[in-house]
Amino acid sequence: MGQPSSKKSPSIAAAMKPIDNLASKARAAHELAKQEHETQKLINDSKAKADDDALKKMAKQLATQADDTDNPITPDDLHQKAAAIAESKAQDNNVPTPRRHMVGDITMEKLGEIENENNNGVLQFRDELSGFLASLDKEGEQEKRAFYLEGFNGTGSAMVDRIGRGSLFIENHCLSVIGGLQPDKLEMYLEKTMRGLGNDGLMQRFQMMVYPDPIARAKENDIAVDKDSRNAVYALFESMDNLYTDSLVSYGAHEPNEYYKRPYFRFDSNAYPVFMDWYNNLQNKADEAEHDVITQHLLKYGRLIPALALIFHLVDCIEIGRRLGGVSLDALKAAIAWGDMLESHMLRVYSCITDNSHLKASLLSNKILEMVKKGGDKTDKTNWLSYGFTARSLKRKNWKGLNDDNAIQTALDVLIEYDWLNYKQVESTGQGGRPTERYFINPNLKTFI
Repeated sequence: MGQPSSKKSPSIAAAMKPIDNLASKARAAHELAKQEHETQKLINDSKAKADDDALKKMAKQLATQADDTDNPITPDDLHQKAAAIAESKAQDNNVPTPRRHMVGDITMEKLGEIENENNNGVLQFRDELSGFLASLDKEGEQEKRAFYLEGFNGTGSAMVDRIGRGSLFIENHCLSVIGGLQPDKLEMYLEKTMRGLGNDGLMQRFQMMVYPDPIARAKENDIAVDKDSRNAVYALFESMDNLYTDSLVSYGAHEPNEYYKRPYFRFDSNAYPVFMDWYNNLQNKADEAEHDVITQHLLKYGRLIPALALIFHLVDCIEIGRRLGGVSLDALKAAIAWGDMLESHMLRVYSCITDNSHLKASLLSNKILEMVKKGGDKTDKTNWLSYGFTARSLKRKNWKGLNDDNAIQTALDVLIEYDWLNYKQVESTGQGGRPTERYFINPNLKTFI
């Protein structure tokens, strides 16, 4: 996240270089594999012609040989030769498929094909995420949006059915998305999410989002690349890219079984109780969050922190080069520290909406819409739709985020400004006392239900 000209793109490009390196090596390996395949195909074609001639000769001999022929040809000999020729031709059709680490702007159908060929998952890189988010909001794109939502966990499968393309089964539906976004564009997108309109958890899946402070302008210096650090990072990414079942098990993962189709790690005995304490605190923090969107985002940290801890643990395994067993306490502590940092950035991102009066107004507007939809508030003897309500009666509801005078007044002021509410002073009944400040719900809201 950052304002225009805040150098988001160069920063992302620098972070993507280790993955670009993997993609470059994969393309080179694929080109070599294609050349080897073409060479082998030429050899197989030449051999197939000779085999076809031999097969015809065997068939002719079988048809004309006498019963007393020495070394007779049997039907089984003919079948075996035909099967060998068929197998050789089938190998010619096994064209090497490229290893894909990353995609750009892409259709759901093509993305499904690439996922089908790459069981380790795919990263979608969009320099500007506003276009990606807008494409998922278009009418008729609900299936595409669901496809991305389902790819978040990275542990399920998916089926893509299309007329003309047939059915495509994705064994490991695992998608990641990375890119940059400007705060003002995100604010327009978040407005609907914060009000509960179309909130399906998409934004909460961007668990690693950061919104750094702007850097003070200073004279820029061209600093030479630290080649040793760069090479070490590239080597680490390459080692991680080559982790498969055997190597993961050698580092301490449990082998796949009938219940878990992939290798899996558990926390070790020192890390597990620390994680459970952290998780219980997370639940309490989520319950106290000002808005449901923040609650939902925090609760997804229950997946994020173990995932980060596993990555840090595997980095340790690779650097040490031996089995370390379960995910360690050091790896968990590093993940929790990352989580604390990411939480501060998350709150700043949502502050586009939550740190101003719109948060309070959105909370109250949701309650009003529920009331309009139901035709009144059955928990209150007073009919708010017909006779309005006071700030005091609103406070007695003790709704989350609307339980103090300042929050309530802020929400009321914003909804008056947007014509959701009308404000009137009602004189006392003649027995003294100050006029009552009363708020009336706009009856035209019924048209939005």
